[in-house]
Amino acid sequence: MTYGAQYSIEQLKSRELDKHWIPSILIMNGKKYFVDNWTELIGEFINFLIVYKRINMSDLPIYNYAMRSKYFINSIDQHEDKSKDGQWQKIAGFYFDTKYNADGHKKNIVHTIDVLDINDIEIEIKF
Repeated sequence: MTYGAQYSIEQLKSRELDKHWIPSILIMNGKKYFVDNWTELIGEFINFLIVYKRINMSDLPIYNYAMRSKYFINSIDQHEDKSKDGQWQKIAGFYFDTKYNADGHKKNIVHTIDVLDINDIEIEIKF
């Protein structure tokens, strides 16, 4: 990774991201969202989905990328397996778990796009 480099979500699919991949800008359909970390980026991503009506309560819960007893987005702040902990944030009644490493965040974005069958949003991340 090169500091200041910008990648589409498609380009990032095949890359494994480590702790050095710190986002600075999320770009969705040409609109820039300045962020300091992955938690902020995920918050902007979820907010975009809500504002542009790409997600609603009937879509919930959405599992995380691993699809094993943990949700990425839910209507309450808990996983399917209640013993699993999460770091929950809330926007407009949607709870989302931000307790992931860089690669997990990327995979959750890709998985959510697939689950919601969204194919008309261009997503890029600048690091």
